Amino acid sequence: MNEGQQFEKLARRVKWRRWLITIGLIVAVVIGLGAAFIQMTRVKSQAASDEANRSFELVNTVLSPNIQISDQYLQNSDFFGGTLVSHRYKDIDGARIAWSENRAPYTWMLGSNANAFNTTDTTTTAAYDRDTQQKIPLFYNVNVAKPEVKRAQEVR
Repeated sequence: MNEGQQFEKLARRVKWRRWLITIGLIVAVVIGLGAAFIQMTRVKSQAASDEANRSFELVNTVLSPNIQISDQYLQNSDFFGGTLVSHRYKDIDGARIAWSENRAPYTWMLGSNANAFNTTDTTTTAAYDRDTQQKIPLFYNVNVAKPEVKRAQEVR
């Protein structure tokens, strides 16, 4: 082997080594960015579900203080959002009366759904639970000509 052939062999070896190092760095960066993206979406999704949970607590405390929550869980949750479900009941002299469940979709990409807590049918004279059709008492100022049910977002 002469020096020219040895040089070409060494040049090819260096070229392959550099390509392998470049490919290895690209794979490591892609895996690192993927892991960071997954962690970021988990944190943002958890923050969105926590916000929906706080809204549920606010609605339950302000708009329906005599209705209890039996369980609350996340449904169809993924990296981008899901649905918060809350089963409720009304305790009347120790007997549990089933009440409509609250469902609120949440996502960190599109914000929260303002109509998520709309579980009532309202007429000009009364409000009724959508699932059980039981009458819900409304409290409002009698001096106002047309009372409106305030949403939880407006109460904050």
